[in-house]
Amino acid sequence: LNEMDILNKLFGNKNIALDTALSIRMYYALFLNKPIITTDDTFTATEANKFGLGFSVNPENLKGIGDELMDWYNNLNVMDINHKREAYRNDVIENNKQFYQEIGRIFNE
Repeated sequence: LNEMDILNKLFGNKNIALDTALSIRMYYALFLNKPIITTDDTFTATEANKFGLGFSVNPENLKGIGDELMDWYNNLNVMDINHKREAYRNDVIENNKQFYQEIGRIFNE
């Protein structure tokens, strides 16, 4: 994963399983600071865009996508992404901590 420039998470959309899933690849993008290609109108695309590393693609309109991707990639704002990533990452870590505390509470009752 460390040798990759961009993660690919193009699985389509307009299917409840694809639209609502949150891909582990998004977390790889977040924690490894790697851009990720996602499909428009999916939960993964929405979340990846929140921390600035998501490039959303409409699978029904791929004309010129290579040039668009390269323009986007070459114009990433590293300072902005670092700020957004840090905030999002902290939220993920806190949510995980709360989850494990709640699981521990439930099983120890």
